[in-house]
Amino acid sequence: MHGPGFSRRIAEVSMTLLKTHAEAVEMGGKRLQCLMCGHEAFHRRKTHFETALASGMASAWSESEGYCLICDRCGYVHGFVSVRR
Repeated sequence: MHGPGFSRRIAEVSMTLLKTHAEAVEMGGKRLQCLMCGHEAFHRRKTHFETALASGMASAWSESEGYCLICDRCGYVHGFVSVRR
């Protein structure tokens, strides 16, 4: 079993590997807060979502590009899809 603070230490190490500057993000006129810890600084990463298992989904969602915002404090990944219209 791992001692108290183990997951915090993992998050601290992984955040140093991102090599980007964490910054506040606004969406729809509101400042985004991490869903897990409430922190307001994030690292942004482009990503590609492939949903081979979700064959019943609309084609706009099946192979979409998007981005992830990674919380600078706890490492929680918030994913956002750029839907093609």
